Amino acid sequence: MNNLTLNDQLEVSASIFNLLSTAFYEAITDEKLKVFTECFHNFPLLDEKSKLSIDAIINDFTNESLHEIKSDFNNMFIGGPHKTVYPWGSFYTDKDRLLFGESTRDWKKFTEKNQIKIELNGNEPSDHFALIFASIAAIMTSKKSESIRIELVSIIINEHLFPWLPIVLDGIYTHSNTFFYKELSLISSRLILYWK
Repeated sequence: MNNLTLNDQLEVSASIFNLLSTAFYEAITDEKLKVFTECFHNFPLLDEKSKLSIDAIINDFTNESLHEIKSDFNNMFIGGPHKTVYPWGSFYTDKDRLLFGESTRDWKKFTEKNQIKIELNGNEPSDHFALIFASIAAIMTSKKSESIRIELVSIIINEHLFPWLPIVLDGIYTHSNTFFYKELSLISSRLILYWK
């Protein structure tokens, strides 16, 4: 991707962040799985390792059913009182592991100050990593200057995401039973490190 212009890198990365956001925020439906399959065949690649991850996902679509992928999502992120992966930053940054903690408030202030709109599915903290991925994508494709977009993305990654995201992505890789989520966690890590 380094051979692309900065603006093209932002566009390609925004597409990847949007795809990841969709995969990690809501359980996959049959319709979404078809879109994912099509997207993966034309996936913009960060590096050779990402190509291997995409190949693993595509090859495994024949072995993993939609039910297995949904079940994997539910076990990790929904799972009742004993989720295996908590997707909110406040869970990792609050000393008592409380949701809606100080990091959630800091994130909310940042998004309001920078006019970033976040649509929640319910009464949940806005510091869900998939929503932050969507915010990064929105900034990357905004009309702001390249330097402002890069600065905002850097702030989000370094101050609002990176202190806890590696724990989440490691948890996804460790607790996932499908290549779909294991490989998406690896792609997420590479993309974040690319922009860090």
